[in-house]
Amino acid sequence: MGVDRIETFAAGSGDPDSKWFGYRVWPKFGYDGPLSDAHRNQILRGTRNAKLAKAKTVQQLYSMPGGREAWEKHGSGLGMSFDLKKGSKAVERLNKYLEERMNA
Repeated sequence: MGVDRIETFAAGSGDPDSKWFGYRVWPKFGYDGPLSDAHRNQILRGTRNAKLAKAKTVQQLYSMPGGREAWEKHGSGLGMSFDLKKGSKAVERLNKYLEERMNA
């Protein structure tokens, strides 16, 4: 179909009263986005884990022990994209997610 990727804005914040939580949901499906300095500083303040604060993207953060939990608690909205190319990391992550859900 000539489409290489899907782009979205994953809205939300760690505020438990927020009705927006896309920033937590889209990465589970393989979407990725660059972490800004503000995101990294928020993760560092919230976790005191300098290693996590060095991640450059959400998926890189997810690959670190405790990274997914740190993002879900201290992350916030940002632009994300899903790479549709066959064999992409995004497609691999989506397939892994679907497999996990089917076996749950």
